Amino acid sequence: SSDVCLPIYHLQKEGYETLGFLSTKNVEKCLQEEPIDLLIVDRNLPGVEGSEFVKTLREKGFSQAVIFVTAKNSDTHIEEGFLRGADDYVTKPYNIDRKS
Repeated sequence: SSDVCLPIYHLQKEGYETLGFLSTKNVEKCLQEEPIDLLIVDRNLPGVEGSEFVKTLREKGFSQAVIFVTAKNSDTHIEEGFLRGADDYVTKPYNIDRKS
């Protein structure tokens, strides 16, 4: 979803290097080859539910930090996201200027 691009834009503006993927197809290979520190994942991915994808990565031993950015905002969805490997969970729509 294009909403995920907003935090990526802000990360780039702050000087962070980012990579974007339109599908999960090459993510695992990239994680093996590149020093990736953080994954920002939408739960509504093409062909796979995002938390299931992250759960699979965790089961394979990948330990990079994961933030879900998603419209799935019920307590059940949020709990499920953390149980499947999220380090943080941001619901959309969100206010990028909000300070925590």
